[in-house]
Amino acid sequence: MTDVSKSTPPKHSPKIFSLPNELLVTIVAAGQEDRVRGGFRPEWTLSHVSRRFRDTIIDASTLWTHVEAESKSEGSVEIFKLHLERSKLCRIWVTLVHDTSIEDCSIIDHVTHLVPHIHRIWRLQIKLGDMWKWARTDLLEPFRHVAAPCLEHLEIDDCGELPMDFFSCGAPKLTVLKLAFCTPLLPVPQWTISLAHLEWCMCSESGDNHLFAAMMAQCHSLVHLSLDLRPGIELGPMNIPSLKFLVLSTTMQALPALRKYISTLFNRTNLTLPSFPALTSLSFIIDGCHCEMSSPFPCETIPSPPLQLFPALSSLTLINQCFTQNILSDLLGPDSPPWPLLRTITLSPKDTDSDGVYSVLQRVARSKQTLPKFRLSAVLYSKEHWDENGVDAELFDPTDLIAALVH
Repeated sequence: MTDVSKSTPPKHSPKIFSLPNELLVTIVAAGQEDRVRGGFRPEWTLSHVSRRFRDTIIDASTLWTHVEAESKSEGSVEIFKLHLERSKLCRIWVTLVHDTSIEDCSIIDHVTHLVPHIHRIWRLQIKLGDMWKWARTDLLEPFRHVAAPCLEHLEIDDCGELPMDFFSCGAPKLTVLKLAFCTPLLPVPQWTISLAHLEWCMCSESGDNHLFAAMMAQCHSLVHLSLDLRPGIELGPMNIPSLKFLVLSTTMQALPALRKYISTLFNRTNLTLPSFPALTSLSFIIDGCHCEMSSPFPCETIPSPPLQLFPALSSLTLINQCFTQNILSDLLGPDSPPWPLLRTITLSPKDTDSDGVYSVLQRVARSKQTLPKFRLSAVLYSKEHWDENGVDAELFDPTDLIAALVH
């Protein structure tokens, strides 16, 4: 039998067999960048083409640094172990996904093999779905009394109630935290102090309001804050001088919480200091609104100049908000103070409000004042030849923003 490790390619073999090792590694790396989760893994596929390919790819530890595990995949634990082994001393990105359609606890085995490598993980994503509560608790317990010195990015999805005392020995580089359908328990861990980016889809559990206050009191370095509100949540005061991006979103069921917060925010008086002195982007997003069937929004005007609230704001986004017409009138009305830093306003009102918002835009356009750029939903954009009135406007599709809401 011919030894494939020493044999030369046939005279008319595909040119890929004559590629130098360095180029082969580059091709595999490019394939990894374009791959979607669940698709074939180029490092596995090409490492089975020939002995030379196998030796070259396995020896390239950087090709094995994204370690994925899905409980539904046959042999997933063994494959997971091989990735950890072949990544050698490289920093790794780990994704653990539990398939809710099967009763399988192999993800616990994945965690068991992962914990000894915690010092190499820079990004960790855990998505459990509708997993048994006992399994959730057992799953995260091994992370409790360890340090994660390289961890920069942590995502936990659908974990129910869980203590936030994992990484109790420290995670000094953690700057990005994304929590979806989780109810972390107090106390808030020390590693939240270093967070710069927090995305939080809050549950409607009774302890969330106290937890939110505790988190905001400790996260002094946040630059990006995205909150997806749920029924029963009440937002308290936020004073985060470093914050530049604030996104508040909700579903129809939790709309009162968002309406109350916005009303309180824009009706504040006697401000001694801005609430958000560095804020450059402010977004309010909901997936639908039926306010015509409930009580009216309690904010008819904005008594406090927005410039006093948000002196650095350059971008404002209002998606499906019932108060769009009122706020737009107060921001850009004839008696409004100039807002020189405001560069972009993104508008996608409810269909029932589009005529009212359109009327405000018409009045603003006729005023000939210096206006920001407008990004308009299809309904608003199609109502006028905006450029003929000297308005800088472009078509905007809110579909992706609304779809990004976690349901």
